[in-house]
Amino acid sequence: MVSIVILMAGSALCGMAGSALLGGPEGGMAELIGFRALQGLGAGGLIVNVMAIIGDLVPPRERGQYQGIMAAVMSLRRGGGEDGRRRRPDGPGRAGAAGAAGPVRAAAAPATGRAR
Repeated sequence: MVSIVILMAGSALCGMAGSALLGGPEGGMAELIGFRALQGLGAGGLIVNVMAIIGDLVPPRERGQYQGIMAAVMSLRRGGGEDGRRRRPDGPGRAGAAGAAGPVRAAAAPATGRAR
């Protein structure tokens, strides 16, 4: 649950990077870099939790297959996300994409709390 909160906070702060609320556009890139690092810490915590949950729920014989699927999806997402933004120069950009993911993550937070 803490990982989701860190990820959501990082996403929200990425969306606000360079805004007047955080001091204006002068330090916007430095803010974005720092907030993306915070977002990465939250995402790293989530992937560790996912692998641990797979280890608990899936029998050892099938575990490698499920973890391989998770690793493949993560690899495709990492590469595809950057390429997708480059192909859409008129799209929302990093700040818009970070802000759009917030509601989805907020919806996921209560579901993970009930799973325990």
